[in-house]
Amino acid sequence: MEKWIGGAAAIAITALMFAAPVQAQVKSIDFTKEPACDSLTPTSMGGPAPKSPRLLVVRYLGSSNHEIAYRNTVLLLNAHYARTPPARPLGFTRDDVKKVDALLIGHGHGDHMSDAPYVAMKTGAPLVGAPITTTQAKKMGLADAQLVTVTGRGGEVKKFKDITVEPMLGRHGDGDAEVGAAQNAAYRQVMAADDSADEVVQPATRRTSPPARRAP
Repeated sequence: MEKWIGGAAAIAITALMFAAPVQAQVKSIDFTKEPACDSLTPTSMGGPAPKSPRLLVVRYLGSSNHEIAYRNTVLLLNAHYARTPPARPLGFTRDDVKKVDALLIGHGHGDHMSDAPYVAMKTGAPLVGAPITTTQAKKMGLADAQLVTVTGRGGEVKKFKDITVEPMLGRHGDGDAEVGAAQNAAYRQVMAADDSADEVVQPATRRTSPPARRAP
């Protein structure tokens, strides 16, 4: 029996259509006039937006989070900003998000949507996801008016200002066993190296309070 994400919801952007004429697309972009490409502040958090109609900026925001900015349109792919040890802080919180035109949630797990309802309520942006995702968002307090439920089975083209999106159904499975084993081994090595670094650094660090205990 196949586990399709109608139960654990996947959305992928399969089409981004812009209004720029084909002839204009052959011209080069003057990146010296595009501060969005140099700024460390995401557009959704008050940073500059792309100016050229031929430029789309994609930012990785840590964890499962991405930002897509095109002219005056901002989409967030997932919203999982809260961090607990051993995960490192992202450098921002959900309260830093100021501008969003839509939140596109890959599936209804906490590491993809834990902060999505909050951000949607704060900004007024719609939250797009599969049935299990929007049901969970509603349980977390998001109003029906901001929920956009999709199946990803075709014919669900959505337009958010300058960006057109078509959801696509994806499969959320366990993956290949060998790949999973390799990932787990790599994770253990990273954590072991992190613990070793802490043992070297901590004795030379003056503390004014007891050291925080690492979560098991």
